Amino acid sequence: MPGALDVPEALMESLVEGISANSTAIVTPSKVPGEKRPDVVGSKTEGALLIMLEQWGKDWLAVRKGVKPNVVKTFPFSSKKKSMSVLLNNGGSAKRLYCKGASEIVLGT
Repeated sequence: MPGALDVPEALMESLVEGISANSTAIVTPSKVPGEKRPDVVGSKTEGALLIMLEQWGKDWLAVRKGVKPNVVKTFPFSSKKKSMSVLLNNGGSAKRLYCKGASEIVLGT
């Protein structure tokens, strides 16, 4: 797995914002004594991405709370669409869409 220093700063900001905002999972410390792996509520894949951000020293929960006022619309995951997206105000009239899902759907191939 690449480390935080391997990712250019501008890309890192977008990754952190996109992963944090376009996720419904929650990661908490394990309730099992001695267990180092955190507990994930929700999608295990989303949880893994949030854990990666934590390992990179990023506070995904603070970012999620910070972008919440900028959310224009969320498109929840559906098995039919095989994707999930969030549309954010990005200053002025600009918008930013974060989308994730099956590659053939997201990339349109």
